[in-house]
Amino acid sequence: MATKLESKCNGNTTGSQHQATASFPVVEVHHEEDRSLISSITGVPLGPSDLLHATTGSHAYPSAALAAGPASASPLDVLSTFEPKEDTTDIIYRVAPRPLSQSTSTPITISQQTPPSNSNHHFTTNLSRRTPARMSLTDDNSSVEPPQMSIGDDESSSEQPSRLGAITEQMTELSLYRSQIHRPSSSGQQNSHSSTSSPSRSKKRLSFWEAKMVGRDEQFRLLTESLTRYYSSSMQNRENTKSHLVEISGESGTGKTRLAESLKSTKLFQAHENNPLFAQGKFDFLLRDEPYAGIIAACEDIAEHILKLGQAHASSQQKQLRAHIVDTLAMAIDTEELELLITMVPLMGQVLDINPLSQSHTNDPTCSRKKDDFIQLDNKKTQLQETFRRFMKVICQSFSPVVLCADDVQWADAESLRLLQEMLEPQQPYTIFCILLYRSNEVANNACLTKSIEHYKHEHASGNIDRTHILLGNLSNESVHLYLQDLLIESQPSSETNTSETTGLQGLTAICHQRTQGNIFFLNSFLTMLNSYGFLTYDTNLQKWTWDEKEIEIRTQSTNNVVELLMERMKTLDSPSCRELLRLAACLGSTCKESVLQLLWSNMFHNKLQQPPTLSQSVFRASLKRLYHEGFFQELNDGSYKWNHDQIRAAAIMLTPETERDGFHRRVGEALAHYLKEDLDSMIYVVAHLVSQGLPPEAQAKRNQYAELCLRASQRATNVAAFTNAKLFAEKGLSFLPGGDDKWIRNNQLCHELYMCLIQAERICGDIVPMEKHCNELIDAQSDKPISVRLGAIQNLYTGIFFLGSADRGKEGVEIGFKTLEQLGCRFPKGNLAINAKTIACLLSLKRMKSKLARTKGEVNLKMMVESDPPENVEESCRVIYSLLVMLYLCHDARLAIAVVRFLEYTFKYGVSVYAPPVFAYAAAILTGPLDDMIGASALAHYGLKLMQKVKYRPIVPNTLGLSYQFALHRTLPSRESAMHLRMASEIGLKIGDRELADLFAFNATFYRFLSGDNLPELANDCRADIVQMQQTKNDYAIQFIQWALRVYVTLLGEDTDEIMERIHSHPLGAPNADNPTQETDHFYIFFAKKMLGTYMGDFQVVAGISLVHSNSLDKVYIGTPYQMVDRFLRGLSCLVVARRSGARSLLLEGKRMLAMIKRWVKQGCPNVRHYEAIMSAELSAIKKRKRKKVMEKYQRAVDLALECGCVQDGALFYECWGLYALESLGAKLEAVGYIQQSIRLFTSWGAQGKVQKMRLQYGNLLRGADDTSSTLKVPSQQTLTVGSGNQQSAPASIDVSNGMVGA
Repeated sequence: MATKLESKCNGNTTGSQHQATASFPVVEVHHEEDRSLISSITGVPLGPSDLLHATTGSHAYPSAALAAGPASASPLDVLSTFEPKEDTTDIIYRVAPRPLSQSTSTPITISQQTPPSNSNHHFTTNLSRRTPARMSLTDDNSSVEPPQMSIGDDESSSEQPSRLGAITEQMTELSLYRSQIHRPSSSGQQNSHSSTSSPSRSKKRLSFWEAKMVGRDEQFRLLTESLTRYYSSSMQNRENTKSHLVEISGESGTGKTRLAESLKSTKLFQAHENNPLFAQGKFDFLLRDEPYAGIIAACEDIAEHILKLGQAHASSQQKQLRAHIVDTLAMAIDTEELELLITMVPLMGQVLDINPLSQSHTNDPTCSRKKDDFIQLDNKKTQLQETFRRFMKVICQSFSPVVLCADDVQWADAESLRLLQEMLEPQQPYTIFCILLYRSNEVANNACLTKSIEHYKHEHASGNIDRTHILLGNLSNESVHLYLQDLLIESQPSSETNTSETTGLQGLTAICHQRTQGNIFFLNSFLTMLNSYGFLTYDTNLQKWTWDEKEIEIRTQSTNNVVELLMERMKTLDSPSCRELLRLAACLGSTCKESVLQLLWSNMFHNKLQQPPTLSQSVFRASLKRLYHEGFFQELNDGSYKWNHDQIRAAAIMLTPETERDGFHRRVGEALAHYLKEDLDSMIYVVAHLVSQGLPPEAQAKRNQYAELCLRASQRATNVAAFTNAKLFAEKGLSFLPGGDDKWIRNNQLCHELYMCLIQAERICGDIVPMEKHCNELIDAQSDKPISVRLGAIQNLYTGIFFLGSADRGKEGVEIGFKTLEQLGCRFPKGNLAINAKTIACLLSLKRMKSKLARTKGEVNLKMMVESDPPENVEESCRVIYSLLVMLYLCHDARLAIAVVRFLEYTFKYGVSVYAPPVFAYAAAILTGPLDDMIGASALAHYGLKLMQKVKYRPIVPNTLGLSYQFALHRTLPSRESAMHLRMASEIGLKIGDRELADLFAFNATFYRFLSGDNLPELANDCRADIVQMQQTKNDYAIQFIQWALRVYVTLLGEDTDEIMERIHSHPLGAPNADNPTQETDHFYIFFAKKMLGTYMGDFQVVAGISLVHSNSLDKVYIGTPYQMVDRFLRGLSCLVVARRSGARSLLLEGKRMLAMIKRWVKQGCPNVRHYEAIMSAELSAIKKRKRKKVMEKYQRAVDLALECGCVQDGALFYECWGLYALESLGAKLEAVGYIQQSIRLFTSWGAQGKVQKMRLQYGNLLRGADDTSSTLKVPSQQTLTVGSGNQQSAPASIDVSNGMVGA
């Protein structure tokens, strides 16, 4: 059946008291569903023979009847459900009987064109090809046109929703058009500037975004100068460029955001040869619990920018840039870190076009197939920092300049402020131009921001960053005048500006400045209000803006609160739908997705009217469009809407009365939780915040629901390493549960999960006192449950006490761990005698394990423990033992060997746990330490590496790899190869967030490179870089060790060491005590600063004296220490040199003892001590006064062996010892000169200018007058090539490059 429609545009409508300035449709509708739908939206009962009129009229009450038609009319005309204002002219709907003479055979629709008054026209269209009329409420048209009405014909039932939606949307647009005809004045009287009184008055909107920025010339200069400095320095010397920080502060509405965004209009951003990037993110007052909100928003901005580079209209260069960014990100960020990044910034999944859960984009396939909260949570925060560091490095290398703008940071959470601070640290591999915007009068409310600002001031004073602070205030009267001149006069079509017009602005300027105090946002809101109420209008005949100063002065009142002004404007919105949308959107944050807003609006507001879904959607879209055109929202590219200013949102919040606000927020949160379902995680922070408002409900079922929502928010915050936020949400969740023991009785599982989230967050945040309290509460409440239920809390308890508690509580933590093992059925001996006896038995057991592995030829034929169904609590016991090992090692507990052997016994009996690989490395450390068994240690370490490949559990990879090469394999493989593997372990440790291990392995890698003879200046630079990296984690031990090593390198280089010594003595661990060493740090200081530096600087007497005093104290500090071999060499060589000079028997015996140890290592196949054994044997032969030729041959052999393995520093030292022997024992000055000169040449090629200067002073008389070319001693050419070749490394056979794993 065809739908008939006839439109007659009548200028004079029966019953109306005013002439309309536009024509209105008269609609005849025959479809029943169309009639009922139109009736529902207009509130007009529509019969099958009725016409629908839209006309204008003046009425006092909604129920007033207009002029009735003929007596047969049914029903009477009534007003629409859209509430009209008293004494106003509005579009109203009326029903009239269809004239009997009206033809119903020809389909007719309405044109969008407005016909002249008293004219008739009609036209047709088809709904399936309908283009809905769009009204632009900000157009510069001279009049507002009514929307197009079109009802199609011949629609099938399948297309019925589309037809109904079209009708609904057009009827809704008609209602919105009605509201544009006239608005009431603030006094409630009819506006003198209404469109009915003056046809030349237009509802043209003010174009604030096109107005110039005034009164900010000095601030703009400071901002652009800072950006220019940053860009120029980055172009000249990218490596030495500092990050730049600009802080723009001022009260709300002073134009901070506008000033920051003005950078996008500078030449630097407009230049085609540049690839600039401006990323912006905003924090939110009501959602301060949401972690990283502003940073995530900025990263989404970056992702959108990258996506645009690949669009169809992009240039080939832009597409190549996007491809490069995608490839580089996929290479730089491994799978698990990629998953973390996309969890935080979902849009990055579109950029990379991958699903991190199902695809592998990585060079390191050591991705864990298992999840272990405890071991991974410890590294989560540093993993996030490292991931973000790699992400920003790629972005900063791809774009220039990169500007990151964080808005409203006074509302930023602590985790975001820490991450922002990390981004600006000088040790980052990138530099960035960062703008922080904050309200100057609200800084005191955020203690973390106050600390950050002080930190930035200190960093600027230290020269680490370039900081500029810009303070914005309100505009002066003169600036307001310039602003109004640009907005109202210079923007007019006329090219000439009349002086009288400019002068006429003075009165309006005075009023505006008085009302708003020069606050630019307040000023814009005030002008919008004047424009909306008709006090400021655009005359289409004169083509200029006009206003009546007296009317404005009388009708407006002065207020210091822009929120009140905005509220009044919102209240005048004649559509309840618009006001409800404002209230709902205010609950969702600074931005909200249209789909979420529509979901809330449809289910919380419009369903109360019991109207069809199609109607709800159309009214929603029209209402949202209305708010957009009113200037409350701005639409984003992804279909989201953003508040134009946070003060607008504040006004929208206040639309809900304060007494009802908390309840309304909770209802919104409940609706989101109910309707979002699988998408709830994306908004869980918002939901948890909303349901936590005000007093909790009385019904316990609802309180439990709120607690579950807070638990989900806490778990999500934990997943993105926002532990401060996770702690906050867990505390909120617990507040909803009953007090005392009731919460455990009624909600045991929920309460347990909330407690675990809280305990983990407190431990990682370092809150040891509340963590200990909550651990004990959980353990006591679950005392009747199996130990596995309490295990998580217990493990957090003893590790927290050991690592975070006071120094004297370390053993307390260890004892809690052993008590836990006893409850798990894994008992350990007690008492010194029992422990010592068991330790000896375990050492012998390790020897037997070596033989067992030899019989299997190292093949891994063990099943995984999860496949072998082990007895109860075996897996839990393995996990506890593994967490205890590092504690036992650090506190030198004799039960370390017992724990290691017990774990290995479980492994061979019940299968391989994911923690097994590093335990084999600990076993190797025991073999290399007390047992001095290199071959056995190497076998255990290789077996552990093979297990690592089998279990593929990523968190244990750096531990296994690093400990294996640090404790065992460095004794059977060249030092350079060990250095490379340790550096690999450090890199993986950084990726997974285990920075403490990464720092330790990085330091040891540098030390092994020193032993390998790498270039000395490069080593010093790498040490400095490692120190900067370690300062991020505040790893005091590693920093102290590497500073001592750096002092050795810098002294050998001949550079100033005062700064290094100052840092050493002012270190948090305290200045080392070399005279009475009691701590491990003291012994390591003696090793580096005394023994190592003394030997290479030729102070053999000092080193020999230390050797007799401290003996093997370094071995007692850490078993299996990698410095043991070098320590024996330094002590042995120094004692023998001094013994040769003085004949001291004690030194001779000490030297022989050291030589015997080194010979034993050479027998076991250690390749790194052969030249040590050769030089010490030469010195011993010189002491015994062997034949000159044999002694000379031994010195020559020592030099040759040193240079063959690339140890140029040792070759130079050996030449010096050879020269001293020739000079002191033989009196052969000429030969001594030759050896000393060779030593100087090698030290020079190594880079040790400090040592060379000392030698020239020490041997000045000997060298004076000698010809440098007189010596016939030459370094073999094949050896000369390796001198100082720090980059020459033999390719290790144990690396499987294809998968990044280490082979046996």
